Amino acid sequence: MKNSHFIRSGIVLALAVLPLSAFALTTNLNGSVQVNTSSSQGANLQTNKDEDDNAHLDTDTLVKLEVNSKGAEIKSSGQVSSEDDLEVFKKNVSKKNKNVSSVESESNGDLEVKYKHKGRFLGLFPAYFNAITHVDASEKNDTKVWTRMAWWNIFVTGTHSIDDSVDSDLKNSTEVSAAAKANASASAKARAIEAIIAAHAKAESETKTSVK
Repeated sequence: MKNSHFIRSGIVLALAVLPLSAFALTTNLNGSVQVNTSSSQGANLQTNKDEDDNAHLDTDTLVKLEVNSKGAEIKSSGQVSSEDDLEVFKKNVSKKNKNVSSVESESNGDLEVKYKHKGRFLGLFPAYFNAITHVDASEKNDTKVWTRMAWWNIFVTGTHSIDDSVDSDLKNSTEVSAAAKANASASAKARAIEAIIAAHAKAESETKTSVK
C-alpha cells in the first residue's frame, strides 16, 4: 500500500512539473503570469503586424516605427524637439527594445519605465518580469527615484539586486534630475528615459551570467 501511495504521488508531481519545464513564464507586478512556448516567446515581443499607416519599417529590428507629423522616425532623444516627438519616441523605444514594456511621462515631470528582466523561478524555470522605475518630480528639486519589483521576486534567482543597482545608477543622474520638473523640455524627458533604460540594461548584464 505504501509503495502504491508513493507511486501515485510521484506521478502527480511529475505531471505538475513537466509541463512547466516546457514553457517560459512571463510575470507582471500584478501577480499575473504569461506563459510562452519557446517557439513563440520571441515573436510576441517583436512586431504587431497591420498597425496603422503612420509607421515605417525599421530594417535593423524589422518592426514598424511610428513617425511624427513631419514623417520622421523618432528613435533617439537627440531627435526629440516637441511633445509630439516625445510621444512618438516613447512608442518607438518599446518597439525597438523588446525589454522595454512601457514608458510613461507626465506634464508635472513624473516618469515611469517598465523594463523586462530575466531570472529563474525557483532557480529552475526561465521567468520574465517587469521592474518598474518611478521618477517623482518635486517643487524643491528633490527628485525621488525608486524601482520596485513584485513581492514574489524572492523566488526568482538572479534578480534580487536589480532594483538597488538601477536606483544607485540613477541617484545622481543629471539627465533624470533635469527632466523631473514641471517645465522640463520634451528632449530632457527623452534623455531621462534613455538614462533609465540604460540603468536597467546595465543591471541586466550584471546578472546575466547567473540566469543562463
